[in-house]
Formats: sequence, C-alpha cells, structure tokens
Amino acid sequence: MLDDLLTTLERSGSDTSVTPCDPAEVTAKPASIKACTLVTSVTSENNDAGNDGANPNECGLASFSHWWRIHYRDRKPEEVSCTPPATYEEIMAWRPEAIAAEPFKPIPRKPDGPLSADDEARIRAWVRYIGETEEGISEVIDRCHIDADARCFHIEMARKVVITEGF
Repeated sequence: MLDDLLTTLERSGSDTSVTPCDPAEVTAKPASIKACTLVTSVTSENNDAGNDGANPNECGLASFSHWWRIHYRDRKPEEVSCTPPATYEEIMAWRPEAIAAEPFKPIPRKPDGPLSADDEARIRAWVRYIGETEEGISEVIDRCHIDADARCFHIEMARKVVITEGF
C-alpha cells in the first residue's frame, strides 16, 4: 500500500520547494536543538540519483537522518533538514498529519564561481557568532565551496547580522 502511494506521488511530478536567497521568514537566530526546519540549502531531484550506493533495505525505522522527505495525503511532499539527525518515529511525531517519511540525500547545486575571501570571512564570523565550533565552521565553509544554495543562505544570514568582533 505504501509503495503504491509513493509510486502515485512520484508519477504526479511533484516539485520540491526551494527557499529563495532572501526569505523574510528566516532569521539569524539558530534553530533550537532537535528542530526540524524547512530545507533551505538543497535543491533535490525527484529521483534516486543522489542516493547512489544507498540501500533502502538498510534503512530501518530507527535509522537517523539529517534529511527527510515527508508525504501527506492532501499536499505535495515536504523536505526537511534536522539537526541533530532524526529518526522516522521523531519525524512522524513532529508531523502528525504525515502519512509517510523517507530519508534522502540531497543533491547540491554547484556554485557559479569560487567563494570570495570577503564572503568566507563574513560566513566564518557569523557562524562563530551563533556559537558553532571550529569543526562546525569548517564544515559550513566546505559546504559553501560546493553547494550554491548553502552558500547563498550563509551569505545572506551573515549580511543580516552586524558582527562587531572577529571580522
């Protein structure tokens, strides 16, 4: 039954949501622990190309994932990012109207050019300002080098916050 539902949803050609670079509802305040937020830094495709090497049979209901595609009876699927990673049970508890959820790996959009030194410095200062560790800062910068949407998000957040130290 679930397979039939997923097949129907996939045939409908449903689009995935992509948050623009300057969304009014996004603030510089970090999400709370265990928060599940709408995806802002990925552009995914409605196929399994980003899941190469993933075995769907290995993903039990107790598996943890940062990325979840949530299916509903009356609307298009929603893709969310969770930090720390969440389980299927947690996703279904946080979204009681959902009928199914599946982990996925996002397919990042490549940047048009290199990250400028000024933007990297701003991003580093902002991520440090919101309390990220040096390891976390390095992960953000690495992601910004390869993911255009992550870069756009972090640059916009850094520009919205006036940082007087470390820049």
